Amino acid sequence: MSVMDFGADNEDVKGYSFKSWKAKGGEKYRIGFIFPDGEAKKMFSGVPIHYKDRYFVCKSTPEKKAICCTHHYDGNKPRWRVGGVIVLYEMSENKLRGYKLHPWVFTDKMYQKLKTANGEFPLSSHDLILSCTNEDYQTIEPQACKESFWQKKEELKAKILKEAAPIRDEVADNLASELSIEEIKELLGIDDAGSSDAAENVDLGDVLEGM
Repeated sequence: MSVMDFGADNEDVKGYSFKSWKAKGGEKYRIGFIFPDGEAKKMFSGVPIHYKDRYFVCKSTPEKKAICCTHHYDGNKPRWRVGGVIVLYEMSENKLRGYKLHPWVFTDKMYQKLKTANGEFPLSSHDLILSCTNEDYQTIEPQACKESFWQKKEELKAKILKEAAPIRDEVADNLASELSIEEIKELLGIDDAGSSDAAENVDLGDVLEGM
């Protein structure tokens, strides 16, 4: 697209907005988690976070707690924020009619439910039926399906993997803000000096199998 000239009333100019998929109360959805071909241990991305007006990455390390964990405020205990790419199937009479890909970011509680489901029916080879019982709190119950639709045909699988790659990058980039210690102190209203410990976003890797 070429450069355009316009005034101060252009409705097409919008800021970037990342939108995680959300379920609607009382609805059921058939979904599958997308992962790089042959790399099921990269199904999810996650990072320990805090929340104070915004999500931000925890700076503590196993050796030392940072000010985000030691300062007293609601949310000073780090929690995991996890995300992945899902394929949301469009079904008709139990047949696949289409699909849409979405980023899905959720809490550690939802991850534990997925981990339990994975223990009996690996998410790498089974779709899930998700039932939303509370839309406000995004309370969702997963139930395993006997197969994975998106992996049944190589042509469809290749198409979905290609489409999912940039969405996966968006998930990792939008789990939480990577703030400096000074930015965290400003956010929390702290004036004294803090440490400069750092933590990185990590792939959860084999957490499903290892926890």
